[in-house]
Amino acid sequence: MGGEEFLIILPDTDIDSAIELAERIRLSLQQYTTANNDIPVCTVSIGVAQCSKTDTSASLIQHADETLYKAKAASRTKVCRATS
Repeated sequence: MGGEEFLIILPDTDIDSAIELAERIRLSLQQYTTANNDIPVCTVSIGVAQCSKTDTSASLIQHADETLYKAKAASRTKVCRATS
């Protein structure tokens, strides 16, 4: 997306499975960087959104981006789910 942000699109994946994957990514990164003294500890904040029938590509990305910023504001190492 931009800066230190990236986007993962998971077609044919329900929101609960997407959140589960996001948590696995978050924990894996945290565990890897904590266990490896040669690299700085990294955290990740993830916003997960599900496409609705009325969403466009742009509105779906906007929902995910807004949710990402909620996760960053909450703790900087969190997965948040979009409300829409």
